[in-house]
Amino acid sequence: AAREPARPAQAQLQTLAVYIATRGTHVLNLHSHSVTSVFGKAPKGNCYRKRNESYAPPMAAQRSKYERVPGDDTADLPSLTQDEYQLLKQRVAGRRRREKIRQNFEALLWIMAASGIIYYTDLWRLILTSTSIARPYFQLGCLGIATNFAIFMYLTVYLPYIAKITAPWDQYCPRMIPAATVIGIASYIMFMFAFWPVWGVLSPIILFVLFMGFFMAVMLIPSF
Repeated sequence: AAREPARPAQAQLQTLAVYIATRGTHVLNLHSHSVTSVFGKAPKGNCYRKRNESYAPPMAAQRSKYERVPGDDTADLPSLTQDEYQLLKQRVAGRRRREKIRQNFEALLWIMAASGIIYYTDLWRLILTSTSIARPYFQLGCLGIATNFAIFMYLTVYLPYIAKITAPWDQYCPRMIPAATVIGIASYIMFMFAFWPVWGVLSPIILFVLFMGFFMAVMLIPSF
């Protein structure tokens, strides 16, 4: 069959307009060369939009959806008078003072418990004269305690007073506290092996009380 000759563009548009008008579903916009829906939602696609809808880029529309509403952020904050501020300050100071007293009381209980164990078990004589203690484990535990004491002196004396470093520990030397924790746990295990022939199953409890008493005694040392 012979191929139909190409028709002019204006004739093609008129033919398409007649076809759409007879179907009654869409109207051809000859000025913008885009089809818009007469009934309801427009079909999907970049060339379709609702009738009388102003065009806006998608990203701009999304940005305008989440634009911040101007206003005063401090409008909802309560305003305190000088007396109310002083009363609130006194309440906070009282709460901190009570918390400090509670912590000191708990520390004193641990220190008293550790002192009682040292007295009733005659710990110093046991350490110096007993042959039942496993000396290699005991020496390793003492080495761990000495290392932790050196770390404590480094953090509390050398850094602030000699090196004049005021940065927090977790920023200037973040590995010190985890290292001291691991060394302390290892020392506890070594001491438990060392004193197991003497105290038996009571060794973990006795050593835990002694460790807590030592730790609380160090925490009660005032800063100088």
